Amino acid sequence: MDGTRRIVLNQANSPAQNAKTILHETAHALLHQTLPDGEYGKHRGIYETEAESVAYIAAKWAGLDTKQYSISYVNGWSGGSSELIKQTAEHVRQAADTIITALETSRDQ
Repeated sequence: MDGTRRIVLNQANSPAQNAKTILHETAHALLHQTLPDGEYGKHRGIYETEAESVAYIAAKWAGLDTKQYSISYVNGWSGGSSELIKQTAEHVRQAADTIITALETSRDQ
């Protein structure tokens, strides 16, 4: 991290993986950009669970299957807690809706 808030993609990744990465990082920007200093580190599991869940939903909408990667990522960061998944569901839904709406609008232009 260089503090610039740029998304840097790994050229070795597939285009689909890089697209999912962009969705994941966009979810962080929508949901977590205004967190107070130190907050992200304290609750990283919650924030990573949210971002990857959003990426999974938006990628699925776009026709990208990220299930193999996303499910294990969310399971790891959530500690397998179905309660955490339920607690983050509304944030995830709102952010996924924002991204999908933006993609639909862009596609229709």
